[in-house]
Amino acid sequence: MKILQVTDLFMSFRGLVALNGIGFSVEKGEIFGLIGTNGSGKSTFFNCVNHLYQPQRGKITYKGKHDLLSKRSHQIAKMGIARTFQNLELFHYTRVLENIMVGLHPRLDMRRYLRKFTLKALMSEWEADKNEAFKILNFLGITRFHSRLVTDLPYGLQKLIELGRALAAQPDLLLLDEPSAGMNESESKEVARLIKSIRDDFGCTILLVEHDMNLVQSICDRLCVLDSGEIVTIGRPDEIVKDPKVIRIFLGEESDA
Repeated sequence: MKILQVTDLFMSFRGLVALNGIGFSVEKGEIFGLIGTNGSGKSTFFNCVNHLYQPQRGKITYKGKHDLLSKRSHQIAKMGIARTFQNLELFHYTRVLENIMVGLHPRLDMRRYLRKFTLKALMSEWEADKNEAFKILNFLGITRFHSRLVTDLPYGLQKLIELGRALAAQPDLLLLDEPSAGMNESESKEVARLIKSIRDDFGCTILLVEHDMNLVQSICDRLCVLDSGEIVTIGRPDEIVKDPKVIRIFLGEESDA
């Protein structure tokens, strides 16, 4: 089953083409990677999926029936699509647990809260939400930091907190924008393990943008290579790394293959 279908997507900024009629599909349950050099259109595509950008042409269909470009960003989140950002978008002067709980927002039904508008009922709901957040912290292995201010924690932990906030929404499709950026080799391996666990344990389809080729080769089922807003090739990681066009893009030289 195709969870995401992209058709003829075109996006330009004042004449500068960021996406030039790209199209591909993502199957339910797979880890699908978008790779390419800086400026190839990867993050622009993510912003189109969330409808932070309105492309000039094309269509993005979710679960075979939802036209994402006709929805508002908050509606898309409620439909089961969550994301992390290339640049951290956390509430730095609040605690870790509170940042995770923010991710519960797309699942909250305010009518449910209003029907139970008593102090006892609200406290009960608050405790239930806290328990959900603690489960995610435990999954990520960072429960001991729950009461710390985000701003006091190192960058690698902050990346995990942002991942946890996205997981709190219980997404069916998770968009990860450079999840291992700024991490050392050991931290990157841990992120790779977590991403596979998210797919296997949460039943979540994952679409990720990443520069770490070792990471994408180890976890992705398929890769899509972008260059200057156009698709160069799509295939399995073992095929992609041998493609002369891909080698030329990343290394700037011809392949002997």
